[in-house]
Amino acid sequence: MIGNDLLRVAADLHTHAIGDGRFDGRADDLVARHLDGAIEAGLQIIGVTDHDDLRPGLLAQEYARAQQLPLLVVAGMEVTTNDGHLVALGLQTPLPRWNSMIETIAAAREQGALCLLPHPFFPALRERDDVDAMERINFRYGDFDVFRDDIAVVASSDAHSPADLIANPQHTILAVRELTWLGLVESIHERRADIVSVARLVGNHS
Repeated sequence: MIGNDLLRVAADLHTHAIGDGRFDGRADDLVARHLDGAIEAGLQIIGVTDHDDLRPGLLAQEYARAQQLPLLVVAGMEVTTNDGHLVALGLQTPLPRWNSMIETIAAAREQGALCLLPHPFFPALRERDDVDAMERINFRYGDFDVFRDDIAVVASSDAHSPADLIANPQHTILAVRELTWLGLVESIHERRADIVSVARLVGNHS
């Protein structure tokens, strides 16, 4: 449950700025469009976590700073492991793919990253207790019926385009003491996260 004394912010921690494309000469434009879409979607925090590539996330951070966007951009990756995918948030250097999930989580934690388990298709994934958060709802793949009281449970768009960001009907609302990386980490570790519909979120501001 979120307390009234904390700042409520809308977050989407699992998104892809380049989508299914390549990091090439169009990357600057794709990243700019992605962040513009995040603002249009009403987000205050976005994780840019392209598949096995940290460059879009770092580029998004640079763009947000240069344009002074009202958005906390967190650079990360959706890493392919031998046991499924892992979203690592708050990276400075890329993680290698095709290691075990345990090895990938350990490497992410060496950088102080948050570990989010996306679209947990299999029961063994939904039972993991070595991550910081897990998706209950993934806009692309549905509701995974994840209900945990030991880790944060979130909704993500898994957006591969600005249109996906805008169309996503659920947001994760985080209660943060400050709109910073440390504020995000604290809110996830303390499980101050609620999943709400966008209609409900907009209604709270009307």
